[in-house]
Amino acid sequence: GSMAAVKWVQGDSLPGVKFTIRDSNSAAAGQELDPKDPSTWAVVPLVGANVFATASYSGSTKIIGQIPCVVASSPKGEVILNFKDTAVVAEEGDYEVEVTVEYAGGGSQTIYNFIEVSVRARHV
Repeated sequence: GSMAAVKWVQGDSLPGVKFTIRDSNSAAAGQELDPKDPSTWAVVPLVGANVFATASYSGSTKIIGQIPCVVASSPKGEVILNFKDTAVVAEEGDYEVEVTVEYAGGGSQTIYNFIEVSVRARHV
């Protein structure tokens, strides 16, 4: 399953895509863990972490570009993907974005679900 499907028109770069990194193995406070329901998952704190993202065409493992990430809220696990000036919005197509978190104390974790991005041609 996908984290989110983002739909864009070719050349668009705003807004950035904001999402929350959660841990599917830990329940959020006051929630019963449901592996199929991300809203029950605990937020991953990103204090001191770096977040990276790479894009490839859907179904391909060949990376076509990096996507800059900004940690919007460390305690809330919120990240913004900034697609401005990336290959992903330059041409139409379907893309998969893979997000990796590098933690301050060492170690990294790649988020299991892709973020799917679909870009359609701009009418001229």
